[in-house]
Amino acid sequence: MNTTTNSSAGIVIGDWLLHPAFQALLGVLILLIVSFAAYCALAKLRGSTNQDHGLHEALQKNFEEMRSEGDISETEFRRISSVIEDARVAPKPPGSNTN
Repeated sequence: MNTTTNSSAGIVIGDWLLHPAFQALLGVLILLIVSFAAYCALAKLRGSTNQDHGLHEALQKNFEEMRSEGDISETEFRRISSVIEDARVAPKPPGSNTN
């Protein structure tokens, strides 16, 4: 089968692949796809590290353990507990959690 034509207007698909404009367009398209995939992966990772995941509860337990071992006094424990509770219920500043 002959895929070439004698007409100057006829372009074979193989010729498109070799055309610099098509190669540039294909390169930009591939770059956009890879960039979008990287953005999605990083957004997913950032979302998982941007959350508290029970930070307040873990801190509270750690300080309770320190109190039970005698590392801190009851007064210090109550003061620390009130700071942790205030941080838990305090509104977060704008832009701190964009999810």
